Amino acid sequence: MTRLNIVRLEDRLAPATLTVNTNDGTLQFPNSTLSFADALLAISEGNANLLGPTEKLQITGTFGDNDTIRFSVGGNILLTGSVQIAEKSVVVDGTGAPSRVVLDGQGAHRVFQAKGTSTVLLRAVEIANGKSTGGGGGILGAVGTTISLDDVSIFNCAATSGAGILTDGALAVQNSRVFSNSASETGGGLIANGSIFVVGSTIADNIAPQGGGGIQAGGNLEISSSTLSGNNFGAVNVVSPIAVVTILNSTIADNASLFSVNATSGIRTPDSYTGSFLMRNSTVSGSNPASANGIAF
Repeated sequence: MTRLNIVRLEDRLAPATLTVNTNDGTLQFPNSTLSFADALLAISEGNANLLGPTEKLQITGTFGDNDTIRFSVGGNILLTGSVQIAEKSVVVDGTGAPSRVVLDGQGAHRVFQAKGTSTVLLRAVEIANGKSTGGGGGILGAVGTTISLDDVSIFNCAATSGAGILTDGALAVQNSRVFSNSASETGGGLIANGSIFVVGSTIADNIAPQGGGGIQAGGNLEISSSTLSGNNFGAVNVVSPIAVVTILNSTIADNASLFSVNATSGIRTPDSYTGSFLMRNSTVSGSNPASANGIAF
């Protein structure tokens, strides 16, 4: 007779899903509707204790890792302050909303901040009209964070540096668009001081008068099947002297260096650069002014 052994399986509780059902992004617990700020607070706290009874009806599953925020409303979610996640893994997913979800800083606030060792996936949403007097007008990430974008647009954000995104952690940008952002110093589109991976995306029409109009990379950088165009000052500024830079099947065109004479409008690395640089099946063209360098080492 075969003896059956009882084996303890891992916990199989479903992660929490919180459904935002108001366009008012204000932190407003307890209330009759669940706002985006309320949902993030509940995930950060790991419970719904601060929420009202009808807000709790918008939650399924159990709080833990990879909790998800979804939306039963579309359009602009009007934020009255920067919202943040700390030491958690969270998915913000606009898929299935009745129209495109826009997380809107209203030209007054940073939109989103990730702290500690947070892992954040943003999918099918837009980050717009963020503003910071420091770094990261749209998104700010701390050391140790991992931020991933999938089908996300970031636009009309402003900051001193990293107008669209500033993160000291890792950044992955997939099938996304970062455009029309403005920094007063560096990194018009995005700055990442960890690794950067950009695939199938467009970085366009961003401005940073001190360099890195499109991307400023403080670590390793890979760009694949993407377009960088219309950025000023420069499409890519690599600041790490040992960075591994890989550019595949991409177009870097019509970028400008109008803030500096004889500067680099395409790709720039430090004068002391000793890293690895590979470009394959890609083009750098259309510098403005014509005297600008396409690539500078």
